[in-house]
Amino acid sequence: MGIILVASLIIGGVVASAYFGINAFNNHNNSNEHPNQTLPPLNDVQRYLDSMGNLTDAVKAEFAPVIQSGTLDYVKDAIKEINDLGNYSNSPMVREVIREVAKDGIIDYKDLWRIQDIDGDYVKNFGDPNPVNPDTMGLGFGDLNSLFVYKLKDLTNKTEGEELLKNIPNVNVSSLIPLAGNTYHSYQKALDISSMDPVVKYYSAKIGFNWTDNSKTYGTFLVDGELSHLGYDHSSTPGIIIPAYYLTHERLSQHCGTSATTNTALLRAAGYDAHFVDCTIHTVTEVTIEGKDYVIDYNRIWPKDEYFKQASDLHPERIL
Repeated sequence: MGIILVASLIIGGVVASAYFGINAFNNHNNSNEHPNQTLPPLNDVQRYLDSMGNLTDAVKAEFAPVIQSGTLDYVKDAIKEINDLGNYSNSPMVREVIREVAKDGIIDYKDLWRIQDIDGDYVKNFGDPNPVNPDTMGLGFGDLNSLFVYKLKDLTNKTEGEELLKNIPNVNVSSLIPLAGNTYHSYQKALDISSMDPVVKYYSAKIGFNWTDNSKTYGTFLVDGELSHLGYDHSSTPGIIIPAYYLTHERLSQHCGTSATTNTALLRAAGYDAHFVDCTIHTVTEVTIEGKDYVIDYNRIWPKDEYFKQASDLHPERIL
């Protein structure tokens, strides 16, 4: 039968056609021998990404490490959060944040929190007038300060912010509600927003050190010619006392955390290498002044080594 077929093909002058036809037949047979050689099915992450209407291919590509892991976990919430940003969802900042949190192939709850506040201004995306700009007004004091500390009404109205700056420090400063910006309060949050606060910047130019001797071993920390801490206030102040509020309300505090946060914020704004130190039962500020390391406890300045030697029950647990 084969001989008759070949002969008929030769007679028809179509040897080449027969050759390619036979090869195609063989290839078809070979593919049937390996039925599993197909593209892998889309996993749940890729399928969910593809269902989002606001994400470009470039943004989806940033999720590549998570797609490879194939697990949803917090990924679905993260993808939806970014898609819900609408026109902002494809901005360079969004891509950078996705790249940062997805690089290990896992998105956990901390990564989700980061995505829920894309620009890192402590105002969650859904309540942020511009979720990819931490300082919408452009005057340097940030969205959380603008909205919750100084209660500016319209962050697109630069004139309102400029009027505020003209009146520093004689302005109305609010203590923070516990979930201002829908983000949890922390000492880190207080320090970060204080780095942009106009009242803190104003008073940072008025700090000083009153040394007890020329060797600058011991001293007191001053703000505007007075002790940085002026006493205790045991009244029930609504909200959380932040440095700007403390500085404009007689510098009275209920506990050491307010004083240490304020001292640290002021020193940093003045250009010093300063850190908030949480010793569990007490908080202080560590600072380097003219090459020497000190601890400031409320108003008093001590050499760092001596301070912790005498306060042997204090052990730094967290340094910010």
